[in-house]
Amino acid sequence: MVEDWPIFPREHYLQILTSAKDSPFIKIVVGLRRSGKSTVMRMFRNRLIETGVDETNIFDMDLDDYDDPINHTELRNMVESKITVGPGKYLFFDEIQEVDGWESVIRSFYNKGADIYITGSNSKMLSSELATKLSGRSFEIRVMPLSFSEYLEFRVGSGKDAHSLFMDYIRYGGLPAVAVSMDRQPLRMISEIIAGTFNTVYVKDIIERHSIRNPAALSNLVRFLMRNIGDRTSSRKAANFMTSNGVKISHNAIEEYLDYLDEAFIVERARRIDSKSLEYLTTHDKFYA
Repeated sequence: MVEDWPIFPREHYLQILTSAKDSPFIKIVVGLRRSGKSTVMRMFRNRLIETGVDETNIFDMDLDDYDDPINHTELRNMVESKITVGPGKYLFFDEIQEVDGWESVIRSFYNKGADIYITGSNSKMLSSELATKLSGRSFEIRVMPLSFSEYLEFRVGSGKDAHSLFMDYIRYGGLPAVAVSMDRQPLRMISEIIAGTFNTVYVKDIIERHSIRNPAALSNLVRFLMRNIGDRTSSRKAANFMTSNGVKISHNAIEEYLDYLDEAFIVERARRIDSKSLEYLTTHDKFYA
């Protein structure tokens, strides 16, 4: 029998979604895969029903469940075969970036008066180009892995003191699936959850999406970044490291790969800023996992 694991409401995000309900914006929830976006959206959907929204006025769809790619025409047909899109209807789309040309369909549903919520694992979903495609009618909610205060809620009943829990948090991170598994699974499984998450993001959101032709170079770059967490890092320094390891690559290609890692939320870039001009400098950023 499969154990029913507890669900912990992440009230910070639920309050944001609740306050944005029926506002004239397309709500876009972004963040790393498995950071809890889908769960937050599911909780909000359930909250709508609890507050009186008829379930027949809600449509939700997880695009990550489809093995074969879906285009925007197929998406439109699938939605309109299930629900009459218009005012008072709530549409939820999980991992919308899997659909080529999704922006036009979402904009069309928005223009018909539906209240729309979408998730995506790509930080560039709210780029200036995308904002233009959505006519500036989008509102971003970024879901992060657990803060330490949230992590403590997930580990209630562990029997550990705050210091021990903080050391777990530092070592294993704040992915919700990791936190809820810590007291229910052997540590070997925790490592596999983390590795599985990384590999999914690495393959689906970087290798496949950007058609990487030199995965060995990208792998070496990730290894270099993880060894230099919090240190000032330049693309030229990374290129020199990789060349010394037998992988020849230009610093321009490194910059492109860094952007891919950043937009997939594998790393977070902290850019340097000039204290006098308050302008960003172009070299020696810091990267964090």
